[in-house]
Amino acid sequence: MESIEKIINRWGNILHLKEDHFLNRKCANLSGGQRQRVAIARSLIMEPKLLIADEISSMLDPSTKANTLRLLKGLQNSRGFAMVYITHDILLARKIADQVYIMHEGKIVEKGSCLEIFDHPKSEYGKLLMSCR
Repeated sequence: MESIEKIINRWGNILHLKEDHFLNRKCANLSGGQRQRVAIARSLIMEPKLLIADEISSMLDPSTKANTLRLLKGLQNSRGFAMVYITHDILLARKIADQVYIMHEGKIVEKGSCLEIFDHPKSEYGKLLMSCR
């Protein structure tokens, strides 16, 4: 098993978190974006088969958001884990998803490929969502 320093160094470098900057700092002293990247690094340490990413980019600036999502997609492809993105950002879902599930009031009202859902929604709620983008 790798030492914690090696793990932090490996994932910290990938997510642009310098070890000396983050290893001994309290969460309250980090920005929202830094906290988000630390959380992503923590989730990747266990080398999961499934990563559930709930609003994973909500506190990131546009540049960091794009880089982080590109990195996660690359890691997903190279390491072979599945990802479930939970988001309210319809444009983000369109960019990164293969399959889309639309939920309304806690129930799945529509599911299908990204192309099907975005180009030809079938449910009334799906049509409403797509008309707002």
